[in-house]
Amino acid sequence: MAHLPEKATHVPLSQIAIPGTHNSGSYGIQESSPLSLDMNYKSLIKVLGLFFKIPYFKWSVTQKTNFTTQLQSGIRYFDMRVAIKRQSCVGLLSNSSIDIYPCFFLVHGQYANRVSEELETIKSFLKHHPKEVAIIDFQHFYGLDESLKSIFKDLIKKVLGEMVEPYGSQIPSLAEMWSLKKQVIILGYAKSFDELEDDISVQWPRSAIRQPWPNTRNPKVLHTFLSKSFNDWMQKSRPVYFFVFQGILSPNLDYILFNFTSGLEKLARLANTVVGKWLDGLKHLRGIVITDFSVLGFPGFARKERLGSQPTAHRAEEFWSVTLVNGVGPKCRTICASAVGPQFSAVSDFAA
Repeated sequence: MAHLPEKATHVPLSQIAIPGTHNSGSYGIQESSPLSLDMNYKSLIKVLGLFFKIPYFKWSVTQKTNFTTQLQSGIRYFDMRVAIKRQSCVGLLSNSSIDIYPCFFLVHGQYANRVSEELETIKSFLKHHPKEVAIIDFQHFYGLDESLKSIFKDLIKKVLGEMVEPYGSQIPSLAEMWSLKKQVIILGYAKSFDELEDDISVQWPRSAIRQPWPNTRNPKVLHTFLSKSFNDWMQKSRPVYFFVFQGILSPNLDYILFNFTSGLEKLARLANTVVGKWLDGLKHLRGIVITDFSVLGFPGFARKERLGSQPTAHRAEEFWSVTLVNGVGPKCRTICASAVGPQFSAVSDFAA
């Protein structure tokens, strides 16, 4: 982000284009990972599992790259869902808060990695890149009562501490965050400012972000949804909230039952093609864009237009964020978030 044009560093973060991942921590889910508290069809899957070997992990995993690779590839928005894994914390939940920290896991139908481990990864990256900023969105909490939420807040303080930008009436610019040595914005469980109480230094309320869900399996409907969302969002002159464009196609139960061996990757390929075409038709973009299998799978034209016909996977990862945030062909004519990684050219190098 240090390579952004000077003008871009003085506008609210909501006014620049930021690449993100959907269910960012799901890469940590293994075939043997137990079903988690958020699994919508948990009972049905258990019953069907008596008769069929259902690869439900294929419907849980939406990313294949870890947080380090995501960060190095330019991802700056992380979508996280949190649950208590009680089977790993027998006898601990009545102990001190420090003992309970390892009980918090990222989930998406199944348990992934510990929250504390993933936060440490983000912290390490940011310490090595002091001009980079990450937005961590704890969208959903499962199995956490008020006491456990308070302990979770303490975990954030312990790991990220002074890096966290306190909530205020306006969204800060990069320059403002740099001047205060802040690098993380946390979106948490409080629905509004009134519910924050003394948590203002740790989390922002849900009212500070909008993230309409397309809720469709139809690529044409997704394209229409993204276009309408973009038009509505661009009419806001100085919104005091972030906006997330969800470039995803979501299966329902019928779709899963009739395609249970395929998994989410088939839908993700369709969705990423739609997102690529949608971005290609834009002259400029502001806001957060999330996709599934973001680093390795989004989108096909990134490899063709940027890197020639036979790019390496590494080069494709490096240029992913450039492709995502510009959406206008070979040159970046918008205010773009930059990636930090080996051999990466600053996004400003692509400016018209």
